[in-house]
Amino acid sequence: MKKNLILLTGIVFLITILVAGSCSNGTKQNSSPEEEKGSTNVADDSTTVIVYLKERSIGGSMHLLMSDSRKPDCEVIDNLETEVYRGYTIIFKKAKHSEVDEVISISLEEEAFITFTEDVKVDSGLYVLVVGSEAPTDTILKYDIVFTIKHDTTNWTIDPYLKIPKH
Repeated sequence: MKKNLILLTGIVFLITILVAGSCSNGTKQNSSPEEEKGSTNVADDSTTVIVYLKERSIGGSMHLLMSDSRKPDCEVIDNLETEVYRGYTIIFKKAKHSEVDEVISISLEEEAFITFTEDVKVDSGLYVLVVGSEAPTDTILKYDIVFTIKHDTTNWTIDPYLKIPKH
């Protein structure tokens, strides 16, 4: 009887270790970024970063659960810090099962460098932002995303960050 108890305790301990090892600090999206891109040409471009957006209602206010293609396993509510360099293209897309309907605008809180959006939405993206060649390096810039969700006419705004390290 004592032998069985020791064996069962060991099995429970081993299962606990295996389960704990499979967890991570961030939450994963339900699908891989490749599935959501629908195209591999964006994945192969080292100067393109895709930011995935999914709505989250917290205390009656709408927020964005965000991750980017460089760190797909790290989802953050509202305060995503995306690392980009001069000349990078940032494509904002819906995450799987997202109710985000439209990104109305994206703008820097302080006009620190020239950015522009492309009229053509690349690969079904919600919005496209290009980091200008005049962008300062070794800085973190706050920007605003104004968006709507399906079945709601309210314009919601959140303010994540772009990090432009020294090249």
